[in-house]
Amino acid sequence: FPVHVLYLRFSERIGKGIRTAPRDSLVSASTKKNEMGKDDFMNYYGINADELVQFSAIINGTGVDVDEIVLIEAKDSAASADIKTKLDARYQSKINEAANYNAEGLAIIKKGKVQVNGNYVSLLVTTNIDKILEDYNNAFK
Repeated sequence: FPVHVLYLRFSERIGKGIRTAPRDSLVSASTKKNEMGKDDFMNYYGINADELVQFSAIINGTGVDVDEIVLIEAKDSAASADIKTKLDARYQSKINEAANYNAEGLAIIKKGKVQVNGNYVSLLVTTNIDKILEDYNNAFK
């Protein structure tokens, strides 16, 4: 469920989402515990806050679930390339970690991806990846 909230929140920022009071309330109530602040990007991904225009990220910290959705608008193409490199490294790290103890999670991770659309860079790993990728890619059409 939080993955969909994150997607709606980010898609709103790129001009494809809907704004309603109930949606805003749902986003606020559902994502406070899981969202990362700008400073967290350096600690978690090695991404400098100066490279970010806007972002949204949800990471499941339980150690069992592998969901991780990171949506970033980079300030320019150089920042976008740098961010992609760092998210690729994070994606590979998730694969390596799950390979040692979580076969089910590994299958989910391997369906995920890091992708770039202009200055937008994303890391998408979730159980409902097909729907998220379809919606995400439609937002850029």
